[in-house]
Amino acid sequence: MLRTLSNPSIALLLMTAALSAKAQSVEHWTTDTQGCKLLAHRPLNEGATTWSGACTDGLAEGPGRVNLNAPGQIRVLYEGSMRSGRPSGPGRLSDASGTGYEGEVLNGRFHGPGVLRSGTASLRGNFVDGVLDGPCVQIQPGSHRYEGECRNSRPEGVGRVQYANGDVYSGAIRFWLPHGEGHYLWAEQSVSGGQSAFNGAFVNGKPSGHGIYQFAGGGAYEGRFDTGLPSGSGQLRTADELTYDGPFESGMPVKPELLKRDGTPVVDRKSFEALRTRLPTSFQAVAFMTPPRPYVKAGQVCSGMQRLSMPANTRMTAMARFFATALVIDDYVVHVDISADTAPEDRPNRKALMASIRTTMMDSYRCQGMLVIEQEFHVAPG
Repeated sequence: MLRTLSNPSIALLLMTAALSAKAQSVEHWTTDTQGCKLLAHRPLNEGATTWSGACTDGLAEGPGRVNLNAPGQIRVLYEGSMRSGRPSGPGRLSDASGTGYEGEVLNGRFHGPGVLRSGTASLRGNFVDGVLDGPCVQIQPGSHRYEGECRNSRPEGVGRVQYANGDVYSGAIRFWLPHGEGHYLWAEQSVSGGQSAFNGAFVNGKPSGHGIYQFAGGGAYEGRFDTGLPSGSGQLRTADELTYDGPFESGMPVKPELLKRDGTPVVDRKSFEALRTRLPTSFQAVAFMTPPRPYVKAGQVCSGMQRLSMPANTRMTAMARFFATALVIDDYVVHVDISADTAPEDRPNRKALMASIRTTMMDSYRCQGMLVIEQEFHVAPG
């Protein structure tokens, strides 16, 4: 289950939408108390802003300060340079809680080196047209730290995560979760000082495929995993060097085929049952690695969610899936990123459907507060 963020972590993402809504095709301009126009993050009433700098040809220009202080809307403070009413150049943006961005801005979007901060949360890297793609450092509330590759301002690619409890993961990652080949090291130590570790393939944060799990107290398992647990054929060696080579089910060996160190089979059923009870619970721990993901399902916080309408003359030949991530500010969707999984022959229609999803979410969704939402759309053939 995806969890709802507290205000500090939500606010961290606020400024990305406010200045950098890459998918936002309509710009929103406002006029300050002196009649000077400047770019705003969404429609604002005239006179809701104040600009302390120069006004050239009716547009904010040069260094200065902007306050947005309208009833019922977030108060944002921008200090930096303006060019023809758009934030451009070095600047600092923050709200009343201290959440903000500091770095380079171009035409109202983050562009260049910069850092977003909100309490203990931060996102640092080189932004391009409002999006962070490439090397980044991201710290989540609770002191989870990621350093590696980012795509669309989210951890994705190859990187290293140090979780608040001291666990460390290095390898392929997606949405804060191990996904692909990697190494996971548990911080908790055994009496002898050993640590549990896993090397192998992950899918959505859980070992899936071939892997090697080493127990903190000695011994190891090598074989197949399914959703975090040994499943299928595998080899187990315990700390006292009993071995098992055979099938596993739900993390446990299923046949009494134990061997001692010298190769002598253990035929005593009680010995086998004792082995099953001595297996560390760390197998289960592997299945529950769930670091924070800063998203909440759209249906939990949004209303007015109209059904997706198919664009005219658009038909799909196979089931298609679209995954949308949207930024919400002051109850309105202001930015939508969409990824798609469609059949090759349906790719010509994919763009039209993505545009329809974006329009549906931005025009009809009314959500609660400032947050990031995600929603999956399924489009049937026909």
